[in-house]
Amino acid sequence: MRLNKLLFLLAVCIGVSYADAQQCINLFQSRNYQGAIKLAESSLKWNKYDFNYNMCAAMSYIALGEPKNAITYLQNAIKNANTRYQKEALYNYLGVSYDMMGDKADALKNYTEAYKLAKSLGDSKGIVDNLSNIAHIFYSQGYYDSAINFYEKALKQDPQSPTILNNIALCYADLNHPHKALDYYAKSSQAFHEKGDTVHEGATYLNMGVLYLKLLDFKDAKTYIQKGLALVDGNKYWQAVGYQYMGWYYDNKNEKDKAIPYYQKALTLANQIGATGLAKSIQKNMATEEMVSEH
Repeated sequence: MRLNKLLFLLAVCIGVSYADAQQCINLFQSRNYQGAIKLAESSLKWNKYDFNYNMCAAMSYIALGEPKNAITYLQNAIKNANTRYQKEALYNYLGVSYDMMGDKADALKNYTEAYKLAKSLGDSKGIVDNLSNIAHIFYSQGYYDSAINFYEKALKQDPQSPTILNNIALCYADLNHPHKALDYYAKSSQAFHEKGDTVHEGATYLNMGVLYLKLLDFKDAKTYIQKGLALVDGNKYWQAVGYQYMGWYYDNKNEKDKAIPYYQKALTLANQIGATGLAKSIQKNMATEEMVSEH
């Protein structure tokens, strides 16, 4: 079976002042995403188009791996995006949401707008984040060298970025440079660990598991995929990815009966959060299983 889909960690920027929604942002920053959403929804009953509360809810849904739910809040926020900093953040999160849902054209459009605004504002973090996300679009289209070029530009601005390190690793993996890829993965997972970012540390382990699977190192592949799944527990997007990878693991061991339940779990989660690109990839995996079972 061809391993035809690797997923990226997505960098987002927060270039906005939320003075009148600080409690909501405090909940978001403490990773109480459901609490932030509840507070935002309560406040939005009085002003449906409030920029700050819409953004707080959208960011929380993205953090939970539910981009489809984030889109409505982002579209409401458009009506009250009055500054360039607000517009930069808005376009960035719209790009991330569409990217997670598999709509690469709209994702690139919004990333590009966010990058232009970040550059005009001299927002170094915004420049790095949007360069990274534009690079991701090149990666998704198979232009790995171009993706590395954009990532390296971003890495010069932020040499210890775990997300950029992870994504460069993915590019090298698809260019069949496994040792370079594993080196970048090791740096990335350590950086995420030091930041206390367990979800993205887990996502990096999932990607390492896929690389070991491509190298036919089944022992390490299973170890890293399982380790990754344990760390991303609670994030539906990365859980779906992890279950798909476990399906790939059993597929490559010709244990089709064990692969199918993982694909089913992955597809259920992908459909729940509106990740259409991921869902289509899983459906292709399942279609292959059905063809095999018919012979």
